[in-house]
Amino acid sequence: MTGAASLASVSAALALRLAEAGHTSVFVEPPSPVSGGRDTLIYSFRTQGGGPQILRLFPSGSVGRARFEAAVQSAVATQGYPVPQVVLAGDDIAGLPFMVMERVPGEPLASWIVPPGPRMLRAPRMLAEAHVALHALDAGAVQAAVEGLDAGKPHRPAEMLARRLEQLDRPEDTSLRRAVEWARERAVGGDDVVCHGDFHPFNVLVDGDSLSGVIDWTDLQFAPREYDVARNMVLNDHVPMGGPLLGRPFMAAARRWLGRRYVTEYQRLHPLSSETLQCWAAVNAVLMLAQAVVQRRAGTTYIWQDARAAGALARRVHAVAGIDVLPSLGVLS
Repeated sequence: MTGAASLASVSAALALRLAEAGHTSVFVEPPSPVSGGRDTLIYSFRTQGGGPQILRLFPSGSVGRARFEAAVQSAVATQGYPVPQVVLAGDDIAGLPFMVMERVPGEPLASWIVPPGPRMLRAPRMLAEAHVALHALDAGAVQAAVEGLDAGKPHRPAEMLARRLEQLDRPEDTSLRRAVEWARERAVGGDDVVCHGDFHPFNVLVDGDSLSGVIDWTDLQFAPREYDVARNMVLNDHVPMGGPLLGRPFMAAARRWLGRRYVTEYQRLHPLSSETLQCWAAVNAVLMLAQAVVQRRAGTTYIWQDARAAGALARRVHAVAGIDVLPSLGVLS
């Protein structure tokens, strides 16, 4: 992907694409790199007479993904949900697929939690309210907006699990395959809603005391709402902590606290079966472990390749499904 050394070429290509689309292409603030973005590169910029905007560059060969995410954000925004407004999307800025969108004001909801302060106690409710509002959108309209767009991966859990079964074809995959088959049997039925798939407090932005936007729609799925809520449970319980070593225990404790309070607040707004949530949490754990194994073999990194986190996911699967997947996880040790 493009690196910092080619910033000039990124700026020139962006100006050209903006001009071709009839937008102002004179920079008041030229593109500058922004941290985050997982496998994408993010730049902030401002053009003459306009507000702050974001350029997101996707990996080479993923133009379908860029167009899919742009369509999703536009369809969600049409229904009044707070997301960055897409300005432009295409297939070539410095040779990479791209999306240009408005920069949402504010800061991550995580800033209410770390460092702890008076707003910390309000964070779980803010997260739950935003999530319930997302799940109330017209999923059919969003599905219609992305019809025919190839994002490079399935956008229903059962279809993703079927793909993993095809990829887990080695003798040592036997126990993990059993878990994937178990999960696929349970990832069907129910009413599909728009599921974000990564609805954590770094992807939920607040401006003052108000929700200003939800970002990073890479993991969108059409699934029952329990899938999305349970995925948050797993993320908050088990995601590996980065940052300074001494601060990690507090961060982990804060995330677990947030996760439990968030579920309580969501249940208050929209009751869900605790048994069903635990089942979907195990389904999500299986999805994460299968992806961790597949990506390790492909030589790509994934957060759940962390041996300690993978062990926690395996225990969650065993507790619900009664399947010991540890024999299939040797590649992660």
